[in-house]
Amino acid sequence: DTEALGAFLGAIDKRFSGRKVLAWRCLLDKDESNYVTYSEFEDGCKQLHFFGNVPGCYRCLDEDLNGYLTLRELDPEADHMLAFFKVHAETRFGSVGAAFDELDTDRSGSLTHRE
Repeated sequence: DTEALGAFLGAIDKRFSGRKVLAWRCLLDKDESNYVTYSEFEDGCKQLHFFGNVPGCYRCLDEDLNGYLTLRELDPEADHMLAFFKVHAETRFGSVGAAFDELDTDRSGSLTHRE
């Protein structure tokens, strides 16, 4: 149901200011498995207050019909950018964690915009 998918994406745009990765992390993939099952998607839709055709929307997103969603299916561009960053971080620093450690110049355990 492409109409339901459009409404779902519109609800994400409204709540997360168009940041699908943020919606993925905070709303859909809460267990950080990098996969979203139908049950997780349904729960996310309830929290988003999206009450459209949830099964139809899920089916539109699950293009390969494997029974789960990935970030690539929700936001292919962001998925590509994150994969590129991961490869770069692993190549340059040895791991993503090591890259963040290197960038965290004040050793606070988090990154500021300036860092």
